[in-house]
Amino acid sequence: MLQKLIKSLEETVGDRRNPVFAEFMKFLTITHLLLLKEETQRLGLDQITAKICVSLLRYCKDIRADKAFYDAGEACRKAG
Repeated sequence: MLQKLIKSLEETVGDRRNPVFAEFMKFLTITHLLLLKEETQRLGLDQITAKICVSLLRYCKDIRADKAFYDAGEACRKAG
C-alpha cells in the first residue's frame, strides 16, 4: 500500500525533494526495516538482525525509542 502511495505521489508531485514525498519515503523505509527485522529473526540470522536493529536507531524519533534501543541491544548481544 505504501509503495502504491509513493508511486502515486511521485507521479502527481513529480519532485522527490517535496517534504510530503520525503516523509512517506521515510515511513516506507522504516516499515521495510521492521519487516526485515522480523523475517531475519524468524530465520535465525542473528548478525543481519543486529545490523537492522542498529539501523533502526536512526529513526527513533518515529518509532518507540525504548523498544528500538532494547531490540538493538538484545540483537547485538545475541549476535556476539
